[in-house]
Amino acid sequence: ALDTLKLESFKTKDMVKVLEAVKATGKILVVTKEPNDQASLAGRNLPNVLVETVSHVSVYQLMSVNTLVITQDAISYYEEALR
Repeated sequence: ALDTLKLESFKTKDMVKVLEAVKATGKILVVTKEPNDQASLAGRNLPNVLVETVSHVSVYQLMSVNTLVITQDAISYYEEALR
């Protein structure tokens, strides 16, 4: 889990740096609580990376990836929803 997902710009290389830092490999799903335009733009050119918000992610997406990268805010959202 990431504390936050803040990229310096919308460039793909910035997303690659973040994913390498957390050692994400294979097909990757990045889940954020709020829409993150920079992350969406930076990740769209990576063929094995999908960026979604908590309200748009599906069970199929969760089950079809090798690595889940999720922000702490998104985890808190799911914890509240499951209470």
